[in-house]
Amino acid sequence: MPRTEEVLTIFLASPSDVSDERARFAEVIVEWNRAWSRDLGLRLELVRWEDDAYPGIGTDAQDVINRRLPTNYDLFVGIMWSRFGTPTDRAGSGTEEEFDRAMASFSNAPGALDIFFYFKDAPISPSKLDMHQVTKVLEFKASLRNNGLLSWDFVDLDQFEKLIQLHLTKHVQAWRKQRGGGSAIFVPNLY
Repeated sequence: MPRTEEVLTIFLASPSDVSDERARFAEVIVEWNRAWSRDLGLRLELVRWEDDAYPGIGTDAQDVINRRLPTNYDLFVGIMWSRFGTPTDRAGSGTEEEFDRAMASFSNAPGALDIFFYFKDAPISPSKLDMHQVTKVLEFKASLRNNGLLSWDFVDLDQFEKLIQLHLTKHVQAWRKQRGGGSAIFVPNLY
């Protein structure tokens, strides 16, 4: 029997040093959909460059990614650890450029988009440590605070997963309440 679903689109942005967190985030989305999409008539859709972009030519690789990925998402999620990322012609990194685009969308239509940002606060091997990159991450984090964005820190993959499960559930609750689709959902099996 056919059914109708609403889709809440989530854009995931990060540099390359948090690939495990990106994979875990995708797993959480799959599990959330398996547990709740049928009951709520709501499906979470994850947009990320490795799944949704494809080869092409542009000013730089980020320009190609920007043109390939949708811009009409409901939630932007950023993750950083010790790398700020590769500079583009338009920003200090691809992640910063994606964040700037999300902030521009938020400024144009407050309430149509929400922004989550997570920072991993865990040790890193000295051989992988680039102080210039770490400094840029810390400056970026401070700039988020100065611009009114509440970010969240985590120490490991398991804590990140629990935070994402909780924060996505709270976001869906707020999103449904705003649209008149019900008030609360409780997700006991995810915690």
